[in-house]
Amino acid sequence: MNRILAAMLVVFAVCAPVLSQSSPSVVIADIAAKIKSKDVVQIEVLYMDPNILTLVRVTPEDLKKRFEYKVLLTSASGRSLPESLMKSLENTRVTESKGGADVRWGVIFERRDGSPVGEIYFDKWGKRGAVNGSTVSFENVELFKWLSERGHWMR
Repeated sequence: MNRILAAMLVVFAVCAPVLSQSSPSVVIADIAAKIKSKDVVQIEVLYMDPNILTLVRVTPEDLKKRFEYKVLLTSASGRSLPESLMKSLENTRVTESKGGADVRWGVIFERRDGSPVGEIYFDKWGKRGAVNGSTVSFENVELFKWLSERGHWMR
């Protein structure tokens, strides 16, 4: 019995940090920190018109394949990405939720080598979406407002 308990404690000690790192709030904070440290050098913004009717909800994977517009924001020659973007990320609050969202906006943050740092998706109102595959509800819409103010030409 003691060996089983000890084995369970070892598994928990090893796995707990990994699980906590993947929480949506931690992912968003990590993205903001990586933008600040200039580790994020490219952002893909994906958009699908919310007035397009679909038989089933649009998932993040669907949006990656069926977007209408894709905009790349690239930090050329080591310049920082916009400070306003980092601030909007720092002010974004999420809670995990059940079910899925019909996403119409996607933001994929990438390092110089093209590897992803994180992905954030929004429904047409910016209230529900996904962060790295976890369904979330957004408690405020700071990042969504930042996107929609700059992406008005997509609508």
